[in-house]
Amino acid sequence: MTGLDNPESRSMVIGGRYSVREALGRGGAATVYRAVDLKLDREVALKVFATDDITGTDGERRDRRTREICLLARVNHPNLVTLFDADWDVEHSGNGYLVMELVRGLTLRRRLEVRGAEPALAAQLATELGGALAYLHADGIIHRDLKPENILLATTGVRGSVTTKLVDFGIAQLLGDERLTADRSILGTAAYLAPEQVAGEGAVPASDIYALGLVLLECLTGRRSFPGGAVEAAIARMTQDPPMPAGLCLPWRRLLTAMTARDPGDRPTAAQLTEIVASLPRVLIVEPDAATELLPVA
Repeated sequence: MTGLDNPESRSMVIGGRYSVREALGRGGAATVYRAVDLKLDREVALKVFATDDITGTDGERRDRRTREICLLARVNHPNLVTLFDADWDVEHSGNGYLVMELVRGLTLRRRLEVRGAEPALAAQLATELGGALAYLHADGIIHRDLKPENILLATTGVRGSVTTKLVDFGIAQLLGDERLTADRSILGTAAYLAPEQVAGEGAVPASDIYALGLVLLECLTGRRSFPGGAVEAAIARMTQDPPMPAGLCLPWRRLLTAMTARDPGDRPTAAQLTEIVASLPRVLIVEPDAATELLPVA
């Protein structure tokens, strides 16, 4: 018997196979736990859907959960979390759950809270997440909820280097499929919604690009581009462009300005983004601004 398969350390086994350990994160629709796959003797991330999810009708919740499972099952990319197993027959097996790879590391949100602005990380995020979005968009998938909380920084063990992993496909949609938003309701996190989403026009691939642009700006400054309450921040981006940090070199300024353009047609595609980033300088900040403590990229 291994240390992972220790009966004394188990509190609950789900699906006859997954021994639940501590909670890693909670949301309104689900809780993610660290768990142990007793058959393969490996640690996994176990996402258990809540029975009291208040978002939508039972049918809508079931559709969203099925959608997330099906989307995760079809994707295979180094910067997207990998799905191992799932059970979504909630009528016969309880809450329903997903079993995914356990990513060891912090969320981008937590890292920014701990370290503040990290310009050196912005170029890596643009490269890796741009590639992940290009892969998703080519497969007809829009993530719709790209934010620091949904970006994991997997520690590789080599001089503290990390690899990004985009997670949480709970409100992702397939291009041209509006079944889950037929009432034009707004899904996503207010601080990172694109103007077209705020206007109730629905998400398009360019909406993910806008959100990624705001995430990159947050890496550069250590703060959100549109502060304030959800409504205030959402309304602001309908009439304002996010401010660019002082000292941002011109090529990156042009790219981030294009990524956060209010008109989705003015934003680069994810495929174009990856090509552009590959040609840009790795030093983003050329004139550090002491007021925001921006540092040059190493």
